[in-house]
Amino acid sequence: MGKVSFKNVMRPAIRRLVNPKHLWRASRLNKGHSKEYRKYADTRLKLLAQILPSGFLNYGYHEDPDVRPEELSLEDLRRAHERYGELVAGEVIDIEGPILDAGCGMGGLLRMLRARGHTVVGLTPDRYQIQFLRETLPDQKLIQSTFEDMDAVGSAGAYDAVIHSESLQYLNLDAALKVMDTVLAPRGRWVACDWFRLDPETKGAGHVWPEFCEKIKGAGWRIITERDITKHALPTPAFLHMWSTKLGLPLLELLESDLERKRPGAHYLMSESFSNLRESCTRATDDVDPSSFLSSRKYVLLGMERVR
Repeated sequence: MGKVSFKNVMRPAIRRLVNPKHLWRASRLNKGHSKEYRKYADTRLKLLAQILPSGFLNYGYHEDPDVRPEELSLEDLRRAHERYGELVAGEVIDIEGPILDAGCGMGGLLRMLRARGHTVVGLTPDRYQIQFLRETLPDQKLIQSTFEDMDAVGSAGAYDAVIHSESLQYLNLDAALKVMDTVLAPRGRWVACDWFRLDPETKGAGHVWPEFCEKIKGAGWRIITERDITKHALPTPAFLHMWSTKLGLPLLELLESDLERKRPGAHYLMSESFSNLRESCTRATDDVDPSSFLSSRKYVLLGMERVR
């Protein structure tokens, strides 16, 4: 493999940086670029699906919650994903009518439910996921939409169960509850498996657990199944944290140091970008810190029904 030349790598970027035409083009591309972009083209999830081809995009369920991250293999993660799917699927084992997998990802749970004889519809707003599912499951009924924006009236009472498998955290709960009341059959079941923040002051994704419980109770729901699986999900963030701290962040530091030593001018131009990237990577690493996750969040499997 030839030696990487920073001169060849940086020269095109610098040319564009000083060219007004390219600066204008960059400005136009950024204009109106919503923070919601990840819902519609999440390349990170696409990469994860290529690394872990189980079809599941979640933390999984590890039988041994005390397994060290150094001992985990990709096969261990695949098995944990399948056990997670079995856990969720077990909550709809007595459901005979159609099921909506809301936030179906790359189709892991869809395939599992289909194999068990369920009629299931997949919902995702992500265009990469939709494309992948159309290619790999051509006969699968799919809806490309967020849960809150789906055609609720057109699907009124259509589903005997709705599943949110690590997708609940992204929902606007007030809007989602209105949709749920419409699309779920009168005696239907709502299944969710996701993490929750224990304290409102905790930053990051996930609804605040006490607030979530209070809100769904006020909206006429009761929890019939509540299983805390936090410790069994924890080996996956521990695995991600280990590789980020031992490989990802050190590689970034090495790249910046090498650039500064070999091309100080290019480093000067990119120093702020490196700083922003380092900060972003550090935040992402902190989000999967296992000790922090355990103390500030709980991961729960929930089965919910309307109060009759």
